[in-house]
Amino acid sequence: GQVCSEFGLHGSLNNIHDLYTKSELLFFANTGVITKPSTKMNYWQNSKTALFGHDSMQREAKRINPYDSTAQTGVLGRMADVMTADNYTFGSFSIDWHSEALVGKAGMSPAPSTVSQHGTNAFNSDSLSVNMNNRIIALNEATSADSGVFSEQWSAEMLHSLLKNEALHSALSGTTIETNFPDNHLGRQLKMVTRLIATRETRRVDRDVFFVQMGGFDTHHTGDLNSLFSQLDEAIGAFTKGLKELGVWESVTTVQLSDFGRTLVPNSGGGTDHGWGGNYMMFGGDVKGGQVKGKYPDKLTSDGQVTLDRGRFIPTTAWDSVFKVVAEWYGVSVDKLVDIVPNAHQFEGDTGFENFVTSDLFGNTNRQLRGRANL
Repeated sequence: GQVCSEFGLHGSLNNIHDLYTKSELLFFANTGVITKPSTKMNYWQNSKTALFGHDSMQREAKRINPYDSTAQTGVLGRMADVMTADNYTFGSFSIDWHSEALVGKAGMSPAPSTVSQHGTNAFNSDSLSVNMNNRIIALNEATSADSGVFSEQWSAEMLHSLLKNEALHSALSGTTIETNFPDNHLGRQLKMVTRLIATRETRRVDRDVFFVQMGGFDTHHTGDLNSLFSQLDEAIGAFTKGLKELGVWESVTTVQLSDFGRTLVPNSGGGTDHGWGGNYMMFGGDVKGGQVKGKYPDKLTSDGQVTLDRGRFIPTTAWDSVFKVVAEWYGVSVDKLVDIVPNAHQFEGDTGFENFVTSDLFGNTNRQLRGRANL
């Protein structure tokens, strides 16, 4: 059990509260990037990740691979690699920005695509020549005895990109989503994810992974959390409705994470600074919601076992432990989980850290794994 018998949510998070009460959303308490079980005496020496900085901790939250055993790959990219090797067909998308979370080993799985929140455009739609596209294709298909290997590869990638864009543009043009999404950045991103999921039959995929992001929470100065939380909640509410409209709610799991939490003690400007452990959520139709997993700190003052200065907390749940279970739910076989979270063994058997099994976080642990699922 938790040290608290009741927890509270910000008043702007009505849809999130509704998902929690319907047991479709859970929270992870005091979770974050951490290399190995650590105390206040040795956490600095134990960490392979430079702590409290955006760049290093965002990168590690996407990689979950502190010893870089699979160089410069992301946790979702490694999942794609393993599933592709097991003959699953795969789609991998980030919205608006390329994300390291989706990067796998070169050539192991399909390269991730970056799609605008507004969708795709037909290539060269305003061509001055009716035959220009055919000429571009002919130029890049042409080869000769003295063609260079780099130019050949460039042309091959160019042609592949053109075909991929044409197929995706055609698939998206044929989809209609009735659910109204809020006209904010996260809402538009999640609408695009919903539209991409709607094309899954056309794309003939067994699995998809998606990455979206929302900024504005680096509140060193007083931030408007009311507005930020309202945007987040409205987008999640619409996304939930959209997935239910498509009939895929039980096949989609969404994990929310960040580089770190914020300090409990405000700074001199009334804002908060970079913390460490934070509280996060996961939701979906198969999520065993209505619970707070992990261990909420038993003391928030500086004499607490995991409390550092100004209300920073050493995480007691590692992202490795979360994604190990998420990967298994997704269909990764038990013997391949080490390829997804190569550092998870650091926390196994340590009573100070949470080690989940699939039935802790998901309801249907015997589902047919060849069915479609999305992250």
